[in-house]
Amino acid sequence: MELSPTDLLSKGYFPEELPPPFQTVVLGQKFSKLEKQLSKVTKKFRQAHAKSSCIKYTAPKRGFSRRNFNIPNPFHFIELVRLLNDNKTSILKILKSSEYSIFLKERLRNDWNEFAKDRFVKSQDYIYELKTDIARYFPTIYTHSISWAIHGKKIAKSNKSNPSLWGNELDKKVRNLQDNQTIGIPVGPHVSRIIAELIGCEVDKKLKEWILKENLDVLVFRYIDDYFLYFSEESTGEKILNSLQSILDDFNLEINHNKTEVTKFPFGLEPKWVSDLRSFTIRKKNPEQIFDIMDFFSIALNYTNEHKNESILKYSLIKLRNTKIIDRNWDYFEAWLLKILLYNTNVLPEILSLFLLNQGKLNADRIKQAIEKLIVTSIKKKNNYEIAWSLWIAKSLKIKLSSQLVSGVFQLEDPISILIALDLINSNLIIGTTKKYLNSLGNSLSQNSLFNEYWLLAYESSIKGWLKIPKLNLQNDEFYKTLYKEKVSFYDSKKQIYYAPYSRRKKRTAKEKNNFIGFTRIFKRPSFY
Repeated sequence: MELSPTDLLSKGYFPEELPPPFQTVVLGQKFSKLEKQLSKVTKKFRQAHAKSSCIKYTAPKRGFSRRNFNIPNPFHFIELVRLLNDNKTSILKILKSSEYSIFLKERLRNDWNEFAKDRFVKSQDYIYELKTDIARYFPTIYTHSISWAIHGKKIAKSNKSNPSLWGNELDKKVRNLQDNQTIGIPVGPHVSRIIAELIGCEVDKKLKEWILKENLDVLVFRYIDDYFLYFSEESTGEKILNSLQSILDDFNLEINHNKTEVTKFPFGLEPKWVSDLRSFTIRKKNPEQIFDIMDFFSIALNYTNEHKNESILKYSLIKLRNTKIIDRNWDYFEAWLLKILLYNTNVLPEILSLFLLNQGKLNADRIKQAIEKLIVTSIKKKNNYEIAWSLWIAKSLKIKLSSQLVSGVFQLEDPISILIALDLINSNLIIGTTKKYLNSLGNSLSQNSLFNEYWLLAYESSIKGWLKIPKLNLQNDEFYKTLYKEKVSFYDSKKQIYYAPYSRRKKRTAKEKNNFIGFTRIFKRPSFY
C-alpha cells in the first residue's frame, strides 16, 4: 500500500463501495498546494472547526448485516495525512518490524489467491491451521491505544498530553475527524488500515515473544485483522488463542470467536463452487444456451444459499462478462439479472457492468420497474448503498425516474444519494417538478454544513450550481475557498465502472484508464478463503 499523501488522498480516501462518480483524484493531485494553504489557516478558524463529522454510508454484507463506512471531512482528513507523511520514516520502521504481516508485501496483499497459495506452500510441514480475526476491529479500536502501540503503553499513558509524541498527535487527529470520539476509527480510508497496522505490528511483536518463550513451532501470517497460524499439535491451537486474546486485552480488543476455527489437513482446498462455476461454459447457440443460462444461475444461487456467501454471485456475474447472449435469449437472461438485483443488492455494480456491455439489448421499462422497486424498499430501510447504485444505474442507462420517487430520496437526507439525484435532475432524467424539493434542500444547508455530515453535498452542489444555498458562501471559509480555487471536485459524472469483457481487463487503453474506475471497485478480497 502506498504511503504517499497523493495516493492516500486520490486512491484511498473514499470507500470503494461508492458509485464511480465519487472520486478524489484531483484532491490528491492538489495536495502540495492545499498543504501550503493549510499552514496559513488562522488559529481562530482552527478553533472554530476543531472537529468535524463523517458521512455515514452502509453497504450490504452477509445476510441482513451491513458494513458501515465513514467518509471524513477533507479538512481534518488532509491534516491526518500530513501527520502520517511527516512521520513516514517511523511508520515504515514499525510496519517492517512484523515478521507475520503481509501489509507491505504487495504481491500477496493485492491477490488473495496468491496469499492462499503462499501460505499453503510455506506450511508444508504443518497439519493444523488456525484461522481467526479481531472482532469488529476498526469500530472498536480505542484511539488512545494508537499511541500505546507506537510508544509503549506505559510511556504513552504517562505522557498522554505531550504533543512531542507523534502517537498522541495521531490519536488527536483521528478524534478530530469523528466528533472527538475515542472508540473506533473511520472504516473505508486507507489511512485507517495504516493506523490499524501500527497496532497489529505491536500485537505481532508480543505474540512472537510469547511463542519464543513457550518454545513453540508455529508459522504465523496476518493481514490487517486476519490471522492464519500453522502448527503440528492440536493442543497448540488453544494455547495460541488464549495468548492472543491476552495480548489483545491490552488494547481493549477481542478475538472473533464466530470466525475462529482449527482445521486438520486437508485445508487450503479450493471450494467446490469455484471449480464448478469456473469450468461451466454457456454455449453460443440455441437450444443449448437457454438451458445453460438456467443451469448456470441455478448452480450459482444454490451455492449462494448453501454457503451464505455473496462472493459466489459476484464471481458468477463477473464470469458472465465473457459470455455473448443470443438476442432471442436476452429477455430470459435479463430477467435473471433483475431478480438477482432485488435478491442480492451486493452485486449491483456487477449487474450494471453486464447492462453496459449489452446496451443495445436492454428492456429499459423492465429495468426501470426493478430499480424503482428497489429504491422504494431501500428508502424504508434507509439503505443508502442500494439507493445510490440504483440511481446511478438509472443515470448510466438514461432511464427517467419520477419526481415523486426522488422526493423520497431527498427526505432520507443521505448526501450520497441526493448528489446522484441532483445529477439526474441536471441531466433531465427526472419526470415532473422538483423545484419545491430543491428549494427546501438548499434552505436546509448552511455554512456549518461544510463541517458536518453534509459537507460533500453542500460543497459539490454549490460549486456545480445544482442548489441555491442562501446561507452558504465558500469564499467565507478559509479551507473550502481554496478547494474551489484549485478546482477540486469530489463528483465526476463522466466516470463509470470498467465494463469490457473480463478477458480484456489487462488491455485497457489510456482513454479507458482515464474515464473508467479501476477494478478495485469490483475485485476485492474474496471471503471464501
